Amino acid sequence: MFGTQASDAEINVDDTSLTVYVNPYFLRLHFPHAVVEDDNSTALYDPSTGYLTITLTKAVKGQTFADLDLLAKLLTPRSPQLPPAPSIEVLESSPGEDAVSELSRQTTRLALENEDEFLKGGKD
Repeated sequence: MFGTQASDAEINVDDTSLTVYVNPYFLRLHFPHAVVEDDNSTALYDPSTGYLTITLTKAVKGQTFADLDLLAKLLTPRSPQLPPAPSIEVLESSPGEDAVSELSRQTTRLALENEDEFLKGGKD
């Protein structure tokens, strides 16, 4: 960030994400819990070191943010919360051979017939 103005920095906070853009640099961090940008939040740039220090407020006071020292973990996007997979419930079934067993039996029969044709060279 040497040679840039602090006013050139774009900093965005969105729930668990922090995005920092200072041309040509772009950084997106993903925190384990939500943070907010409020009156206590600050961003200080020290031109002598080139460090940008950003202070944010936890959305839930006292919540523990583990592994903030693991940069790879902060750079990894959080997987979206997927809805639970639909479940299938059998309400009623008829006695006898079920459809899967029938399909398996027919597939085996077709495979054996094709094997016989292959061994004969496709001739009857």
